[in-house]
Amino acid sequence: MAIEHTVTSNVYGDQYLSVNVAIAAKQNQKTQLELTKKIEVTYSEANQAFRAYLEEARNVENLRADLLGIVLIKPVNKKFIHRSWMR
Repeated sequence: MAIEHTVTSNVYGDQYLSVNVAIAAKQNQKTQLELTKKIEVTYSEANQAFRAYLEEARNVENLRADLLGIVLIKPVNKKFIHRSWMR
């Protein structure tokens, strides 16, 4: 009596499917890591841009205050004294 050593196509199909699932899982993990890094960079850049905006807004307010705070006191050598210089 001869023993046949045959493998059904289902065995190969299951192995092939398992390998493909493992590859897809690794690719998914890699994609998630790349997207996470891009999101972190985007948030960091947005935070830096917002801080720069706040700094410039403060500079504008300071300039506006300086311009509105100009008070001509009296001429000195044909120049006027700016009130902020007296602080």
